[in-house]
Amino acid sequence: MVSRTTHGSTLIRNAQVVFPDRVAQSNILLLDGKIASVDAAPTTHADQIVDASELVLFPGLVDDQVHFRDPGLTHKEDLGTASRACAAGGVTSFLEMPNTKPAAIHQELIEQKYAIAASKSLVNYGFYMGATATNIEALKAATGIPGIKIFIGSSTGDLLVDEQDALERIFAETKVPICAHCPSSLGRQPDGA
Repeated sequence: MVSRTTHGSTLIRNAQVVFPDRVAQSNILLLDGKIASVDAAPTTHADQIVDASELVLFPGLVDDQVHFRDPGLTHKEDLGTASRACAAGGVTSFLEMPNTKPAAIHQELIEQKYAIAASKSLVNYGFYMGATATNIEALKAATGIPGIKIFIGSSTGDLLVDEQDALERIFAETKVPICAHCPSSLGRQPDGA
């Protein structure tokens, strides 16, 4: 995943902070875009002060399955508009599925997606590589991906992997996490990318 950083300091005062075990009023200090303290003194000096009285502050969310359609189907959405929606809704990181046009099924296409995101995205990002019945070598050599996406049962284009031998090789020979999409395709048609 790639992240953006900001410089300077920010103190968020009097927020109702969602911790793993409770919600409590607290002051959060950020230094250069990273949390430095979750219990800062209210008099702590900072470049920017945010009064969060009566507001709830929760950790940034990660959406691990998005379809932002960039490249190829940007008339539906692109990484710029989608990442703005993420930021507005508290999603600070996303992991995008590979069923774009062209499908992200080898390293060069993953690198292209990272380049597009670097110029458009407002939040952190990562990209799954799609499995096909024939790209096992690309999957084994892949770098910079959170995992492999296998569409079993239905998909579009070359992303359907329904051959037992190909599935066994993908599961046995790759080292990154695998996410499987395996709906019942009875009575359904693929909805397109």
